[in-house]
Amino acid sequence: MPSAGAGTLIYCDPPYYVKGRDLYYDYYEPDDHERVARFVTREIVRQKWIVSYDNVKQVRDLYAGCERMKYRIGYSARSSRQGAEVMFFSDSLKVPHLVGPIRVIRERGSSGTSRVLRKGFDYSSFISR
Repeated sequence: MPSAGAGTLIYCDPPYYVKGRDLYYDYYEPDDHERVARFVTREIVRQKWIVSYDNVKQVRDLYAGCERMKYRIGYSARSSRQGAEVMFFSDSLKVPHLVGPIRVIRERGSSGTSRVLRKGFDYSSFISR
């Protein structure tokens, strides 16, 4: 991403890995998800990034070693239900506390430590100056 400055935050929300075929006309195949993961983790080096996905093993394997946060979120497009999703963060991203209707399951860093995130989400604190 040479044209984007170092202070840029890039957010990627690829189609769901498992249910994408049922939800989207133009869904991704597994190799498409692998290409996105390779690009994000290897090519986006100056900027900070966040990737959100459905919380499935295949996706967690693609982003192994990245800081991540699993959470539950309500869906209401077809029927009201709770779903599990996951966000992955670049190493240099300072992740703030959360606030809102998201229920955090846990967050695991590449060091293997776990902690529960508290409420208090502030996007401005994602990028350390």
